[in-house]
Amino acid sequence: MDGDSAQGAGGGASKRSIRRDYRIGSGVLDKILSNPEPPGYRMADARKKPKLGPYLGSPRGGWPQP
Repeated sequence: MDGDSAQGAGGGASKRSIRRDYRIGSGVLDKILSNPEPPGYRMADARKKPKLGPYLGSPRGGWPQP
């Protein structure tokens, strides 16, 4: 079991036991161990604004005047 320990030779649980206990895959565990904290929520693209979009870049800088 060389190289299968999550904390190295100093002890701790093995990667295999962690995967089994938490029911996660090896890729997920590797991603968790490579980042010191969770990466957070990231949207792939900005949300579309079909109603407000034309007014956001308005030269008047706001809502249309009646």
